[in-house]
Amino acid sequence: MRSLRTLIVLAGLALAACAVPAPNGDVAPAAPAGADAGPRIKLTGWQTGVRADHPLVGRALLTASGRMVDWPEVSRLIRSADFLLLGEKHDNPDHHLLQARLLADLVDGGRRPGVAWEMIPVDKASALARYLSRPEATPEAMGAAVDWEESGWPDWAIYRPIAKVAMQAGLPQVPGDLTRDDRRSIARAGLGGLSAASAELVAARALWTPELDASLRNELIGSHCGMIPTEIIPRMVNVQRARDVSLALAMVEVATDDGAVLIAGAGHARKDRGVPLYLRVVQPAAKVVSVGIFEVQENMTTPLAYLANYGTGAFDLVLFTPALDTKDPCEALRKHGTARKG
Repeated sequence: MRSLRTLIVLAGLALAACAVPAPNGDVAPAAPAGADAGPRIKLTGWQTGVRADHPLVGRALLTASGRMVDWPEVSRLIRSADFLLLGEKHDNPDHHLLQARLLADLVDGGRRPGVAWEMIPVDKASALARYLSRPEATPEAMGAAVDWEESGWPDWAIYRPIAKVAMQAGLPQVPGDLTRDDRRSIARAGLGGLSAASAELVAARALWTPELDASLRNELIGSHCGMIPTEIIPRMVNVQRARDVSLALAMVEVATDDGAVLIAGAGHARKDRGVPLYLRVVQPAAKVVSVGIFEVQENMTTPLAYLANYGTGAFDLVLFTPALDTKDPCEALRKHGTARKG
């Protein structure tokens, strides 16, 4: 069995999870038969190609109404947010293209929000700030400035479009995640080792119900294909909750008068028990908008079906992209021997 540290890193990756051409915002005709009627946002420059002809690719679902919406409506929604969370599948470059496009739309609308990154731990804050203050700083080299290659995240190149938008607009950027040492400490000793600010948020236990706890446990079990030992699950729940708190505090820290944007996995972005749960404590009057970016699945053309494991209240908006590949993620976990059944 792999170490607990490896399991924690894989949990973050599973949950969720060169220059690239930017998508454009034209609206094409309604989707073909097999999907609900509604506009399709014409996106170009896809970096992935699996199921690119799927009827949901390039479309946007407004979950409150179950309607497919066009880009102007997407734009209106995200520009109305004080805190905007952009939930990704970490290894899909198209998800980062869409995150960059959404951030660029805010900038085009005259907004200058701060940006918080799940992928950068808080102990890299000084290094990131020093690098961004340099006149010669570039998006290409920002990853190296925070030791991205040692982090275990997918290649910096697929995240670079987001950094490019942020740097060109002069947006403040901060790390959001716990350090590895903090994660290991919480996994061993529980939530008592959190900082005072984080502990205060977690202590708002009225927010954390048995139903939410069970939901997170089930997601962790599912994302690891049922192969994690049962005794480790409570520790993984604690780490996930502590990371959500850290990300919420990072958003509050980096927020400008135009709010803040979070780049993170979809599990952190969900409104029912992710980062927004804690944002509601520290900024109860703020408007929080959460976007989930999903890969399309074969023979799955009903948009709301993608929320079956989340609930329609988990995201305000869902965007659909091609898939990166057809690999079975459970097979990959079995090959790595990350865990045994508990």
